[in-house]
Formats: sequence, C-alpha cells, structure tokens
Amino acid sequence: MAAAPEEVKRQVSPKQYQMFDLHTLQNLSVQDTAQTLQVSVASVYMAKHRVARLLKKAIKELQKKTV
Repeated sequence: MAAAPEEVKRQVSPKQYQMFDLHTLQNLSVQDTAQTLQVSVASVYMAKHRVARLLKKAIKELQKKTV
C-alpha cells in the first residue's frame, strides 16, 4: 500500500499532491489549505478529486499484481 502514494506523486504536480495531503490527510480545511498554499478553493477541490481518483486506481492495480 505504501507504493500507491509514491506512484500517484509521479503522476501529479508537487503542488497538487501537497493540496491533497494538507486537506485530506492532515485534515486542514479547504479554506485553510487554499490560504496556506495561495491557491483557489476550487484548485484544492480539483486536486483532491484528481489525486483521490489516481490513488484508488493505483491501489486497485497493486492489488491485482498481488493476487
């Protein structure tokens, strides 16, 4: 499972992953994440959606390889 985030990091920009990390993994609010990184609230939501989708896909692929 630790390989999935590393795979996703290679597919998105560092800023997008940072937005995902702050908001989703560190439970920072959307507004605080946007303010901290000086991006729009919409950018935070888009990054969360994109990274979460890629993460789910990477996990499924890794599960297929282990079965």
